[in-house]
Amino acid sequence: MRRILVFILLSFTLAFSQYSLGPMRGCTFMSLNGWHLLPGDTAPENYIWVFQHWKTTNPPVRTMLKNTFAAYQAANINIVRILLKPQMPGWVNHFNSEYPQPSQTSIFGVDSFIALAASYKIKTDIMFCAPDTNGYYKDLSPYPNDKKWIGNWMKQLSSNKNIGLFEIAAETCLDHTDSVGNYLIYPNNTWPSDGQQVNNYNWVSAMWTWFHSTYSNVPATFNILCSQGANDGCLNTSKMTTYASYLNSHFPGVAYASMEMYIYTQPSGAGSRTYYNIAYDLFSSYINIPGSKPPLFISEFGLPIGQPLLSYPNYTANDQSEYYSGVLAAASAFNGKVSMQFFCGSDDYPLYVGGWGGNIPNDSCYYGLFSGYDSNNKPKFRPAWSVVSTYFQNNLSTIITNDFSKELLLKQNQVPLY
Repeated sequence: MRRILVFILLSFTLAFSQYSLGPMRGCTFMSLNGWHLLPGDTAPENYIWVFQHWKTTNPPVRTMLKNTFAAYQAANINIVRILLKPQMPGWVNHFNSEYPQPSQTSIFGVDSFIALAASYKIKTDIMFCAPDTNGYYKDLSPYPNDKKWIGNWMKQLSSNKNIGLFEIAAETCLDHTDSVGNYLIYPNNTWPSDGQQVNNYNWVSAMWTWFHSTYSNVPATFNILCSQGANDGCLNTSKMTTYASYLNSHFPGVAYASMEMYIYTQPSGAGSRTYYNIAYDLFSSYINIPGSKPPLFISEFGLPIGQPLLSYPNYTANDQSEYYSGVLAAASAFNGKVSMQFFCGSDDYPLYVGGWGGNIPNDSCYYGLFSGYDSNNKPKFRPAWSVVSTYFQNNLSTIITNDFSKELLLKQNQVPLY
């Protein structure tokens, strides 16, 4: 996914209390031992490759995944997100030839992934995506092929109680400056729109109506991506108030107000206190809105190692740790009222060779908190993993400095909680 400045993914989650996980402590799984081609393969070792090589012994896919889930369980993670998308621009994968009918091999792989995660007490978050060209969905209204694609998966997955969420993702993996998210959350859809935005809005509206009416007995979410700068987008109280009002008026009873949060406005070297302040302001601007509203779910957040674009900083492993420390410290200020899911809990190096635009010589950009696997097929962790693990195990005080801890406690006491 391309992310510019701060990405906010607006997800509206239908409430099914019997499926509730409570506070979600999650991550996204994107690949196994790196995002690269193996000898003799035509696809990278991404999540789709994993599904289709479930029985492969060289490398030992199932053993490596068991050790991955063991690490998740030790970190107190309770949900993991995977994508089911037949096509992403510039990504070579085998789902291209399986649309709208996934192969039995792929279905078996996904089912096996879910079952193995469940054996470690981890639910799976399934995100459905559809093919696009230049940001426009390929299928035409009423989207029969996209419905077949999702429906064919749902024949296998709809009754699986080890799935914590189903997501319909209105995301075309392009530059989301004029996104359907902005269009949707403004009163009467008054935000200026363009062709791509209207195309995406029409798609998700129709797909959500169909999905909800067809699969009303499953926990479900649809995702709307909104891209704004850190100082003018959804990070101010007035627009967050509009968002909460829209949820209450159009989607009464939703379980979560879910957002993806990516911050690229800070230079390399910015400390956890800086990231804390940005995230805290976002969380509190929503929490402080009067009246009832669904709790926050930050469904994806992270900071890469490397340089996403020439105009962005070249971030280090220390920057990544400081980011996680600050953002998670901000979430802790609300006593479990903000659920967090990070991107990503695997090794995705080198996902973006040359950065997102491919124009950064001899450099790459990657988010994963794993740095490969050791000789025993167990994951090796980047420094930020200890931050996440500590937070999810409710021992946040060990990841921030004493001075910051005092400031944090002072600020927490000023927060009106639910």
